[in-house]
Amino acid sequence: MRKSIRNGLFILLVFFGILFIFVGIDLLNEDVGSGLVGVILGLVMVIIGVKKIIKQRREKPAFKKGEENIIDNEKQVKLEIEKKKVEKEKEEKEKKEELDKRLEQEKKAEEDAKIIKYLNNFIKNFNIQHLEAIPIDFKKDIIKRAEFVTSKLKNNHKWFSSEELKHFGISDLRFGSFENIAESIRLNLLIMQTYPSLLYIKLVYPSETINYEQVFKGYYELFDLLQDNKIQNLHRLIKTKENIDIYESELIQKLICSSKNIKKKLLDDKLNKIAGSNLNEFALSVYKLFGENFEQDLEYIYNHLSEKNKINFLPMDLKKEIDSIKENKKLKKFEEELFKENANHVKKIRMEDIETMNGFEFERFCKDLFQKMNFKVATTKKSGDQGADIIMEKDGEKIAVQTKRYSKGIVGNKAVQEIVASLKYYNCNKGIVVTNSRFTKSAQDLARKNKIELIDRDKIKKLIEDNL
Repeated sequence: MRKSIRNGLFILLVFFGILFIFVGIDLLNEDVGSGLVGVILGLVMVIIGVKKIIKQRREKPAFKKGEENIIDNEKQVKLEIEKKKVEKEKEEKEKKEELDKRLEQEKKAEEDAKIIKYLNNFIKNFNIQHLEAIPIDFKKDIIKRAEFVTSKLKNNHKWFSSEELKHFGISDLRFGSFENIAESIRLNLLIMQTYPSLLYIKLVYPSETINYEQVFKGYYELFDLLQDNKIQNLHRLIKTKENIDIYESELIQKLICSSKNIKKKLLDDKLNKIAGSNLNEFALSVYKLFGENFEQDLEYIYNHLSEKNKINFLPMDLKKEIDSIKENKKLKKFEEELFKENANHVKKIRMEDIETMNGFEFERFCKDLFQKMNFKVATTKKSGDQGADIIMEKDGEKIAVQTKRYSKGIVGNKAVQEIVASLKYYNCNKGIVVTNSRFTKSAQDLARKNKIELIDRDKIKKLIEDNL
């Protein structure tokens, strides 16, 4: 109210100032002095009035103390409401994110459970034994290499470049068709017999705790699963049946982990059966449960023993004691065979004995076995045998035989190719390859096409049972 009155007075002052200016101008013709005074006084009044009006307009409205408090409270209330609104939105967003995260975790856990079910059946029914030996550090490298070769097979490439061969740690392979090199990788470069590849792995992953023999077996096993499209089919089955979209490489990692978990469970079951009160008793118990392959789990066995029992020996002491037990067992067996009456050489042979033979001993064993089967048998010369170790005849049939004693790995195409070549040289109408190991799928296909008979360890056992 006061402000409005003051504002009116200032406007009135400006009005009278303008009036004085016009009156002064009129008086200039009659009385110059009076006219000037009127004009100047009018200008002063206008200037003062305008300044006051402007100043008043710039001033904030004055409130009483009560009115000011009301306005401050209203502002505070608005701020509080806005703050609570922001906090509520933030809280709701966090709750939604937490719920989404929990639902995602539950979905992932449900999917993992379904995948694990498939993987466990996969491991069981396809007799997977060595994937668990692959250390964590090997996973990406193995998957990368395996997928690389698989993609080559799928795309039907005919050649490897030198850079691609280096990708496999290969330095001494002659260049050739993709099929031949892929076969070499499968049968040689992925198992212990391949020294360039073995050196590559040892250089990239140097470790005293890695059992390289088992790693290479796992490496080969994984590659074979990819080569036979088993993992690819599993991948498609899970996607089709369960509507779960998972990368093939992730599925392979889960397969390796599942294999490790299964192996660990089986291992734990065995470990819980170990009993003893001293080094010799523990060694006997371990050897009975784990057999010849105890070394690959030696560290795990020792850690279990040290946790469950008060022991005063080191892992190497346990190994030496088991080695001593093995040696004594062999000597006892030899003594029994030495003094056993009316027994021939072949009757004493079992698969356990064959595993300890060298190549020449295995060839002699095969010769004795075939003689027991009423074949007329002759061995070829040791050098330059042209692919056959034994030539035998029966019922007018002449047969060339090649013997392959392997301590590691399985027999590939090369053995079949050699026996095929020997047939013409020795004028034979049938060929046989005998091994204490097994044959690759590729070797089996090649033998089938060339009508070559393959005798693996299972068939040797049967021949011994039937003929000795």
